[in-house]
Amino acid sequence: MGPPAPPPPSAEERWAIKRRAAGSIRALIPAYGAHKYFATDDEQAIINDVVENILEPLDDVYLNKHLVYAIVELILVRLIPELEEQPISDLLAERGVEWEDVSMSGDGDSSDKGGKEG
Repeated sequence: MGPPAPPPPSAEERWAIKRRAAGSIRALIPAYGAHKYFATDDEQAIINDVVENILEPLDDVYLNKHLVYAIVELILVRLIPELEEQPISDLLAERGVEWEDVSMSGDGDSSDKGGKEG
């Protein structure tokens, strides 16, 4: 076990973190593009717009889970293109693996391998 988790940041600390993140995002956008996209030359207005329209939606836990699952799915489909065409149960059946044989419990106990012992 490691040290205990730090306490969550206060509202003021969260706002400061968002402003720093917005400043970093703004720094990645060329000045000409930023001023055209945000329709202003005011840097504070641009940073506020980044906070409100880019960072605020990422505060939603459900949205973040969905985003992570979509990214993992995209990576898996790139690594295993067959997953886009067939469900995983069909792919496992083609390889002679029954779905019930696959342990999804995550308990780390590998002593039971389908009830077969040598």
